[in-house]
Amino acid sequence: MQVDKLVLVATPAKPMSETLIRQYRERAPHFADDVEVALESIKNGEALTYPNKHIEMMFRPSAIPYLASCFFIDPTRIAKSLNQTVHVIQGDNDIQVGAENGEIFREALGERARVTRCEGMNHVLVKTPRELEENMASYNNPLLPLHHQLERAILTDFKINKII
Repeated sequence: MQVDKLVLVATPAKPMSETLIRQYRERAPHFADDVEVALESIKNGEALTYPNKHIEMMFRPSAIPYLASCFFIDPTRIAKSLNQTVHVIQGDNDIQVGAENGEIFREALGERARVTRCEGMNHVLVKTPRELEENMASYNNPLLPLHHQLERAILTDFKINKII
């Protein structure tokens, strides 16, 4: 398969299992050990135990095939395997995939990385205040416009590649 251009938006640089464990350790440490056990069970094809309602909801049977499919995806390794520039767009207000992921891609790809950091952009690609509660509220507000720097960065990519 030939890839002409890769643009990664709010993309973790590490595999999903590592990202989920980090997120839980930071935001809900009381569930982190249970999440780690559940992920290890999925990885090994073992039956899950559900020690609490949160784990039962997060790792419901319908989500397991998706989660299992992500174990072997390493975004940085994939990006490194390509021969062209990779544009990484990260928000500095993303509570799920922090802006440091863009720097991990930059370090791994060197000159082939083009990193755009959108000031105030969160994981749902809108501008939000730093306060956690207001950031989280934006997840349920479909009326918020896309972050202006994100729009500009993507449009620039399309123009450079003569797509529009």
